[in-house]
Amino acid sequence: MIKDGAFKDIVPAAFFAYHVDGTLKAGRIGYASGFMSANVDGFNLEIKSEGCHGAYPNSCVDPIVVGAQIVIALQVMISREIGVHDNTVITVGSFHAGSARNIIPRSARLEATVRNYGEAQRQVLRDKITRLVSNICGAAGAAFDLKYHFGTASVYNDPALTLQALATAERILGGKSALVEQKPEMGGEDFSYFGTVAPAVMLNLGVVPPDRETTAVHSPTFIADEAAIPIGVNLMANIIMDYQMKHAMSPKKR
Repeated sequence: MIKDGAFKDIVPAAFFAYHVDGTLKAGRIGYASGFMSANVDGFNLEIKSEGCHGAYPNSCVDPIVVGAQIVIALQVMISREIGVHDNTVITVGSFHAGSARNIIPRSARLEATVRNYGEAQRQVLRDKITRLVSNICGAAGAAFDLKYHFGTASVYNDPALTLQALATAERILGGKSALVEQKPEMGGEDFSYFGTVAPAVMLNLGVVPPDRETTAVHSPTFIADEAAIPIGVNLMANIIMDYQMKHAMSPKKR
């Protein structure tokens, strides 16, 4: 939307949004000030070998062994090179190699997701992972092809804007008991792109039905309490009106 010129004629002052929350009942709002979701980055790695018979492993580089070393080394790196307050997750979700028990394959392919917060941290992780892969493959004499990519960036809830939205939510929903402070998630959310244009805040809208403890979002079993719809509409309308009253402004035109 941004690339296609959604804000070509109007420069927004702020953005507000919801994401449904499968842990909160209708009438409750979840929030996090600052980072709310994670960077969604990752890499594809191919470790290359000439391949050889499993009875003579000294005849070639074993890409499965090299790949296994990399998987373990990534977790060690997190525990020993990343600060304890710099939440980071690296998950190798795909590892494919080989076709028979007695053949060392010509390649092993790994795919991983890398999650963290903030632009600086994602750059640090890319450099560390690149160094780790290069050094382990170099030590084994293995050729490799590493493709690292940056995906969706972290959602950052502007602290001042968050406080304004929460003040409205407390008034509309009948008190602070309706507000639930939450820890930042490791999931991704492309609302983050709007935050690069203007200050933004995303709240979590409770949608769990009365007869359930949770509801599974992003799944075929998702069920929402439709009572959340008028609650959400009323609250968002008041958040926007309170914002306009506070700032006494209208959208700027170019």
